[in-house]
Amino acid sequence: MTRQISDAELEIMKVVWENKEGPTFFAGLTEELTKRGKPWQKNTLITLLNRLVSKGFLKARKIGRCNEYTPLVSETEYQQAQTRKLLDKIYGGNVRGLVTNLISGDMLSDDEFAELKKYWKGRNKNGYGFKNGSVHVAFRFLAYSCFFGGEILFERQSQQAMAVLHLAYCDTAAAGSF
Repeated sequence: MTRQISDAELEIMKVVWENKEGPTFFAGLTEELTKRGKPWQKNTLITLLNRLVSKGFLKARKIGRCNEYTPLVSETEYQQAQTRKLLDKIYGGNVRGLVTNLISGDMLSDDEFAELKKYWKGRNKNGYGFKNGSVHVAFRFLAYSCFFGGEILFERQSQQAMAVLHLAYCDTAAAGSF
């Protein structure tokens, strides 16, 4: 399980994760953080980096007088762990509450909805489909809410929810999972 990191440590990790060219050097890290409005003192940055190393997020390697840092935890791993933590902490592990808030809170833009729709269609074409467990708990909840739960969503949100349900149902029905 991924440990919790502070907001300042997360800022450092974002810079390290965005560096696709290999290890991140201290000087490059300092420069990028300054560009982002975080001109931390050298000792502050060293302390934060040491914490990230001790928490298992970074590997540090000294090369002459320079330090290079390599991520040991990927951005995706961290995001998944934090999403799970949020789901457990705020929603008691219930995907239903999270999905309800995303849809009824109008947190899903039209572009995001179109992107999700494209993603789900692509998964079906590539033969991946949906599997039991994971994501369809949310879709089953949406079906229940829209058809039996009596919840009234705003018009655009209802259309989005119904389209998502339709895509999920088609994918899962084809895979024999629904």
